[in-house]
Amino acid sequence: MANAEQLVLYPVQSGIVSDGSCCSPYAYSNSADDLLLVTGCFNSTYGCHFRKDYAAWRWDMSSIPEDAKVTGAAMYLNHPSPVMASWVDIWVDATRSSLNSNYVSSMFSNHDQHLHDVSYWAASYSFFLDIDMVNAAIVEGNLAMKLGNGEGADGVVYINTGDDQPRITVFYEIATKPCPADLNGDGIVDSADLGIFLWFWGSSPSDGDFNGDGVVDSSDLGVLLGAWGECP
Repeated sequence: MANAEQLVLYPVQSGIVSDGSCCSPYAYSNSADDLLLVTGCFNSTYGCHFRKDYAAWRWDMSSIPEDAKVTGAAMYLNHPSPVMASWVDIWVDATRSSLNSNYVSSMFSNHDQHLHDVSYWAASYSFFLDIDMVNAAIVEGNLAMKLGNGEGADGVVYINTGDDQPRITVFYEIATKPCPADLNGDGIVDSADLGIFLWFWGSSPSDGDFNGDGVVDSSDLGVLLGAWGECP
C-alpha cells in the first residue's frame, strides 16, 4: 500500500540571460525582480523569432522524500495578464549546478527535456515534466529551466514572485508498512519491537512515532500494544 502525496516547489534562484546579442545570448545574471521580461530581437515578421533575453530558474529538489515514488510532475508559468507568447522554447535539466553563464549556455545542447516553438494566448501555461528527469533531479539536487520567447522586442513578462512564480508540483507515493509496529520487520509485534520502541521514546522523527504527532510517547505505546502478535 502507498499514500499519495504532492509537493509544490518554488524557485531558489532566478535570473536573466542577456548580453545584447541575438539568437544565443551567453551572460547570466541573478534577478529577484517580481517580473522577468523575455524578449526577441525585432518587432517584425521575419525578425521576432530571434531571441534576445532569456529567463532561467532553479529549484531545490531536496525536500522530496528519498523513498518517494514519483508518479507525475508539472510546471506552471504565469503572466500578469493574457499574452500572445510565440516561438517559446523551454529547456529543462536535472543538475548539481547553480545557475551561471557557463551552465545556462550549455543547456542549449545539454538538457533532459525540450519544448520547441510553443505558442499560446493565455495568462498562464503549464506542461508535464519528464518523470525520469524529475527522479534524476532528486538525485542531483536541482532542476533548472531556461526559457526563450520570440514574440519580439516588446517581449513577454513572466511573474517571478509569490504563488504565481514558476512552480513545480510533484506527485508521488510513499509506501506504507502493512504493520508499522513491526519495527524489526520479522512479521510479528513482540518484545523485540517493544525494546526498539523504548529506544525511540521521546525522540522525533522516528519509526516509533506511529500517530505522527512528533513525539514517541504513551499514545504510540498503545498503538504497539494494540498490534501485539502476528502481523496481518
